[in-house]
Parts: sequence; C-alpha cells; structure tokens
Amino acid sequence: MSKNASVVDLLGDHFINSLAKNISRRRALVIFLGAFLVSLFILFYTNFKIFFLYWISVYVCIQLFNIKVSFNRKRDLKKSGINEIDRMDGIAFEQYLSHLFKRKGYKVRITSSQGDFGADLLLEKEDERICVQAKRYSKQVGIKAVQEVIGSLAHYSADIGWVVTNSTYTRPAIQLAKANGIKLVGRNELIRLIIETNHIGENGVSDANGRGDETTIRELMCDDCGAKMVLRQGKRGKFFGCSSFPGCRNTVSI
Repeated sequence: MSKNASVVDLLGDHFINSLAKNISRRRALVIFLGAFLVSLFILFYTNFKIFFLYWISVYVCIQLFNIKVSFNRKRDLKKSGINEIDRMDGIAFEQYLSHLFKRKGYKVRITSSQGDFGADLLLEKEDERICVQAKRYSKQVGIKAVQEVIGSLAHYSADIGWVVTNSTYTRPAIQLAKANGIKLVGRNELIRLIIETNHIGENGVSDANGRGDETTIRELMCDDCGAKMVLRQGKRGKFFGCSSFPGCRNTVSI
C-alpha cells in the first residue's frame, strides 16, 4: 500500500510541477485533484486500460498547454521591445515611459533628477494625479522603491503611486505595496501595456537601419509629427530624434 501511495505521490508531484511552470501552484494542485477524482471514477466504472489512456491524455494536454504558453510569451517578448528596454539606462527608461504614458492619454511631467522626492514621473488624467517611480533594473526591485513612491505622494499631492520596472519585485516590496495601495507594474505587466498601447506588429521592435549608431525604437513616436523616434549619437551624447529629420526636428534629450 505504501509503495502504491509513493507512486501516486510521485506522479502527483510530476503533474503539479509541470502545471506550475505557467500557473500558480495552488491552481495546479486544484486541477490535479480534479483530474485525479475523474480518474478514480473512470477506474471504478471502466477498466485499467482506459484509466491509463486517460492519464496519458492529461499529460499530453499539460505539455501542449505549456508549449502554447511558452510560444505566446516569446511572441509577446518580441512584440514588446523589452530587450531594447533592458539595454536602456535609467534616464532613457524614464523618457521611454513618458512617451508611453502620453500615448495612454496622460499628461506627463518628468521630475528633476536632482531631488525628485521619490517620483520620477507625474501623470495626470481626469483629475487624478499619479506618482511613478521608474526602475530599469537587471535584478529584483526591493522595498526601497515602494518606500520612495509612498513618500512622494504627500509632496506632490498625488492620489496614487506606481512603481514601474522591466524586472520583478521582491516579496517584501509586494507586501508593502499591497498594504499601502501602491500599484506595481512588473516585467509582464509592462510588456502587456506596451503591446496594448502601441499595437506593435509581428516584426519586432528594433531594426538596423544602416545609419551608424541609430536604432529604431518603434514604441517611441514623435509628438509633433507621429513618426518613429530613433536613438542617435550627438556631440553631447545620445538623444532621441525624429526619423523624419530634417522635415521634423523634434528631439528628446536623454
């Protein structure tokens, strides 16, 4: 009996771990328990062969589900331009978010880099003011970022605070944000936001255009003429310039 129980436990762990790759472990456990109850019903009213085929089909469905989710994630990564964002510095990321939120209909102000009082961007729309702390990180964003945006709310008379990152958050940061009503926009949420806002096509985000160090950033659009903004290298450093230059001379400093 104990041997059979250990086999069931082993199979259960395998199926749950396979499901938990793309959904929460609790949900995976619920799905497995449901499948297990169905299998008992099949075993009781049919035979072992059908019982065995049932579990084979469950396993195949799980693998197909994981393949589909993995494919969708890779497609979204390609469409979102997240790899371009990963190569930005902090100031460029703030500029990027400024353009992104403008396209979402917000009035945007980038605060001074010297003494920003915990907010990198101020968003306003429909009498709501939002403080945004932007974190272009290669590691998890910790509790300090949440503390900073909480501290900025009173100074800027804001209604709500957001932290936006290309990365993920530590558990303490998530807990503190939840306790104080702070919205956390992590990597996956940022990808969805970009795709929803820009309706980017299947060809990706950046492409070589054969003009030196220029790199097309399709998410950045010119506020004056609507053309694409490109990253250029000038005498004083890098900046975003309109791709329709010299017809349009709009630039965004970095």
